[in-house]
Amino acid sequence: MPIGPRSVLFVRGRAFYGLASLAAVATIASVSVVAGLRLTGMPARAATFEPGLPRASVGLDVLPFPGTPDAPPGTRIGFPALAPTQLAWVRVIGSRSGLHVGTMTPQPAGRGTQFAPDRPFVAGERVSVFAALRSKGAAAAANAPGARSLHFSFHIARQAPGAVSRAPPRGCAGATTCNRAGSGPVAPSARRSQEPLTYSFHSAPRLHPPVVAMVGKDTDTAAGDIFLDAEHSGYNGPFILDPTGGLVWFGQLAGRREIASDVRVQQYAHHPVLTYFDGTRKGGVGLLLNEHYERIHTVTAGDGYQAEGLDPHEFQLTGDGTALAVVKATVPADLTSVGGPPNGLVVDSIIQEIDIATDRVVWEWSTLAHIPLDDSYASYQPGVPFYAYHLNSIQQIPGGNLLVSFRHLWAVLSINKKSGKVNWELGGKHSSFSIGPGANFEWQHDARLASPGLLTVFDNGAGLTKNEKQSRALEIALRGHAATLVHAYEHTPRVLALSQGSVQLVPSGNVFVGWGFAPTFSEYTQAGRQIFSASFRSPVQSYRAYREHWTGAPMWPPSIDVNPVSDGKVMVYASWNGDTEVARWRVLAGATKTALEPVAGAARRGFETPIAIETKRQYVEVQALAGSGRVLATSSVVSPKGGCAGPEC
Repeated sequence: MPIGPRSVLFVRGRAFYGLASLAAVATIASVSVVAGLRLTGMPARAATFEPGLPRASVGLDVLPFPGTPDAPPGTRIGFPALAPTQLAWVRVIGSRSGLHVGTMTPQPAGRGTQFAPDRPFVAGERVSVFAALRSKGAAAAANAPGARSLHFSFHIARQAPGAVSRAPPRGCAGATTCNRAGSGPVAPSARRSQEPLTYSFHSAPRLHPPVVAMVGKDTDTAAGDIFLDAEHSGYNGPFILDPTGGLVWFGQLAGRREIASDVRVQQYAHHPVLTYFDGTRKGGVGLLLNEHYERIHTVTAGDGYQAEGLDPHEFQLTGDGTALAVVKATVPADLTSVGGPPNGLVVDSIIQEIDIATDRVVWEWSTLAHIPLDDSYASYQPGVPFYAYHLNSIQQIPGGNLLVSFRHLWAVLSINKKSGKVNWELGGKHSSFSIGPGANFEWQHDARLASPGLLTVFDNGAGLTKNEKQSRALEIALRGHAATLVHAYEHTPRVLALSQGSVQLVPSGNVFVGWGFAPTFSEYTQAGRQIFSASFRSPVQSYRAYREHWTGAPMWPPSIDVNPVSDGKVMVYASWNGDTEVARWRVLAGATKTALEPVAGAARRGFETPIAIETKRQYVEVQALAGSGRVLATSSVVSPKGGCAGPEC
């Protein structure tokens, strides 16, 4: 059967497309141009505003967005607003690879339709997409009212020889000073170099979480536990502290180069889950753990970015069952606008929205396609890929938009997900808002819309350059076209965080701040009074810090260690990594493993509870008790002559 420009053969869900004549392609292209739908070329900024609120101009609701300069060879083509039945046919042509046969499938949870080519595109080529629509409703849904067809194009990234898709290390003050001995203000406790860097436990000798020193008392115990990540300690990993600073859980990683980043409690399928990035600085995956600390989902980069992996800066779940994450790709680019060569390299920051259940990319956005390079405050360094943007936080906000922080732009942007265009920009070189006294920020992290019209952001004040003497946690009111400082929270004594950091409004109205590189975290009343501060010892760092409510119920048993002291006297040490319910410990002893009876008990005292007993019996075990006295779990049985039993022994 001949296959013409408007015919398609479907075989069990697969779409096979024939070659269109050049005349047919030209006809389709001309229809698209007349309809005003051909959106290619250099990044542009919207200049139109609704009363009191900037907005983006309308563009095609397709993926990759028209004009994307660096889509990966394995990219898939998406129509987020259209069901398969709304498309009469789709034709995909690479300028070098020719016509592409592929599969048309619906996206998860009704998120439109995706075309998956059977073979990858060719690096450096232009890909043209033509799609015929079945109805006026389909045209309106795709932001092309009145059109009979869609036409858009994008380019495939050229290979960057020898380039590495990653940013300079955290704490690096610029390309000219990287890998030198670090400096900069640190928390006072970090200077106590003679004290141990990590804890050690009798009943968990394999665990070595970094030491945390607290100053002041946490009076906001209702805010929940404290969630952090630790790196540069020699024993990296995610961990949880109780409000007193005592260890609850430490998920120690296997290698020193591995990192866990952005550790927090989020909601997935209406249940709390523990989430964090897991990998190395080269890239990794996003993890979801249940209350038993079992991995229930692993989220990976997609659409050709599997080799790069996800970036450590953000792993944000949405209420739609998706995760928002960052991928970095080093691609060739013309750098003449920033003083570089026409054939230079740039590190593009790419947002991927990934359906958690299927691990499929459902939305993607390239910064390079939308933001000019000369908007960056970074300086081009010869021989180094230009790290123009440094995207470090993403938040889904009302209206189908994203709030995104770009550290190297000194700007927070609202991005329209349907068009990919910028709604508004706070800060940077093209601010949509007038900036009131003290509401400015530089090299910032963790921008969040805490409530309508109220933005929080961590103002580092330092990064590739040092612009301030003190980092700040800011609350900024956005009203109309004005940005006004509500409050600036500063640490006492002063700290300057060269990188990282976070700001969180907790239910009491207090503000909890992670000072990132400093390395400190602290909480403040609404009036700005610092109620407590805690810090690691240098060089330990924590990317972000959160306060959350969490119930941990490990599937593994408690750990026990027994140390003989003298004839008949024994020290028993009990711990249960990750449990949040144990209130007391009970020691049992007996002549046989099956005939044990209580001989001592003690209230839980931090991560590890020591209990002194006197016994000459052959076997000992411990039981973890809830506040009601109910037995939660029982350890293995050990000899009072000495021994450790448990998952961390």
